[in-house]
Amino acid sequence: MQRLLRILLLLAATGLAVPTAFAADATLNLDSNIPAGDASFSDAVLWVRVWEYDPNLSDAGAKNVADTEVEECSHQMGAGSMFSATVMTELKDGMSYYVTSEIFPNGEKKRGDRLYFTDGFNTVFTDGGDDDQQIELRSSK
Repeated sequence: MQRLLRILLLLAATGLAVPTAFAADATLNLDSNIPAGDASFSDAVLWVRVWEYDPNLSDAGAKNVADTEVEECSHQMGAGSMFSATVMTELKDGMSYYVTSEIFPNGEKKRGDRLYFTDGFNTVFTDGGDDDQQIELRSSK
């Protein structure tokens, strides 16, 4: 252990140490879609969250780093609906990101009451900068 510490100190002293992580601001423009055949709803809230995780750690959970809400969402059966949201966050070197999108009735975010949720694992910011995504939401019912 002491030998490893000495090596790391030597690398730091010579300037060969691992560079510090960079951070960059990024914007996600997300369109969440609901199929035309799904049941109608009104006065709902769309909750979009960006999650950060370390792809090298299999036992570490993701951290919610940004979120936004779009209120008064409605959908009429027979016509597809699209809800747009913009989320800004700071990207860190070596980290990966994904987005979740959920719709809750009556403007209240109660887990058991959600109407729609993200269909699949939706990675974002894969190029290290701003991102535009479209996702299909799946009915919870």
